[in-house]
Amino acid sequence: MKAFFTLALCALLALALSLGLCETDQTPDETAETPEYVFMLTDAEVEANKYQIYEFLTKELGFNHASACGVMANIDVESRFDPAAVGDYGTSYGLCQWHNKRYDRLIEWAGENGLDYTTVEAQLLYMKYELDNNFAYVFKRMANDIVNTSRGAYSAGNYWCINYQRPKDKVKRGDARGELARQKYFPDFIPIFNEEQ
Repeated sequence: MKAFFTLALCALLALALSLGLCETDQTPDETAETPEYVFMLTDAEVEANKYQIYEFLTKELGFNHASACGVMANIDVESRFDPAAVGDYGTSYGLCQWHNKRYDRLIEWAGENGLDYTTVEAQLLYMKYELDNNFAYVFKRMANDIVNTSRGAYSAGNYWCINYQRPKDKVKRGDARGELARQKYFPDFIPIFNEEQ
């Protein structure tokens, strides 16, 4: 009798799976650009985060408009500007989807500095910490060598992806993020850029 119920349960489970009524453990899609989380921010919160990030990149880090647009395109793809974004099945976190050890270090660094690692401010300051300490070559290129044109925005988005974000298939993704910086962020943020001149 017990064997009958086990067999019946297995048959019901197989039927439910085939009909899509329940999910199985799925492996991550290594080529997906969109993190696997539900977007919790309102449109107004996303816009506020965009402007806070842009201001930090241009005023605090000294990036020109094109460089800032390259970073913005990467953050858009990584987290949609949500500092609480969780990706890669729980192994990546935040605006830049810091992964594994970098995620652990974000939490540790924020704690050491009396900051809440879940906030935009703390994550931007951590980005600066990383650029100062582990990615100085990225900072130097982004701050000094990017031409302030739409083509420069492409270069910045591509370079940031390959050298700072470092996802799988980084060359292909770098190209896509460079195009996003050139086609969307460079023109979208021109009014802000012009006001700052």
